[in-house]
Amino acid sequence: MCEDHKHIYDQDFIALVELSGEYGGNTVKQEHANRTGRIAFMHVNKASEIFDASFHDKDGKLIPLMFVDDGVFDKIGITADKFEGSES
Repeated sequence: MCEDHKHIYDQDFIALVELSGEYGGNTVKQEHANRTGRIAFMHVNKASEIFDASFHDKDGKLIPLMFVDDGVFDKIGITADKFEGSES
């Protein structure tokens, strides 16, 4: 993890990484993930309100990222100006 993302992670934010296609809640290995390039950061407390998922590993450590299906950002109201690397 780079220093910028480590700083974000240390503040209890996780990266939501959008995938092309739908995986229907199935576990996806990073090497098999077909990313769209859209990434947003969300505080774990807010993510817990929105998603029915655990954001901690078996040791209680916060996970750094969660893959989301294509279209999830639109459904939860994350707009283009909120994506990492956006010019807005």
